[in-house]
Amino acid sequence: MANEHPEREQIAYYKHWIDETVRFHDLDAYNHVNNNVIGIYFETARMTLLEEVHPKGWTTDAHFVLAKNTILFLNELRYPNRIRVGQRLLRLGETSMTSCGGIFYGNTCVAVGETVSVWIGNASRRPEKIPEHIRAAIERKA
Repeated sequence: MANEHPEREQIAYYKHWIDETVRFHDLDAYNHVNNNVIGIYFETARMTLLEEVHPKGWTTDAHFVLAKNTILFLNELRYPNRIRVGQRLLRLGETSMTSCGGIFYGNTCVAVGETVSVWIGNASRRPEKIPEHIRAAIERKA
């Protein structure tokens, strides 16, 4: 499957980064990193960004929840390895944000992903307007 957004396969495209280590238990029976683990790497990067923007958000009156997640697998990833996971904001709406991510070992892009996260109230469990201070922090970091 061709990537509709080849710019997302470039390291320079991303603004926010985390480093990860491929662990032996990340492997599947085919001796490469399991597809579900790739999702965990993306989740870790997304949650690291959200934690920087809104510390312990899940304990406050409102926070982001994941509403949509897509991943395009481009290359195998093997053990041992050090990887970098980049994040970039694509769109910041009234109640949601769309971001993308890329996983790299060296200059090789392993996977690209896109997520939609929705700001919900803890009491209502419904979408709410993203507060201005959270919007500003996201725009600065991602």
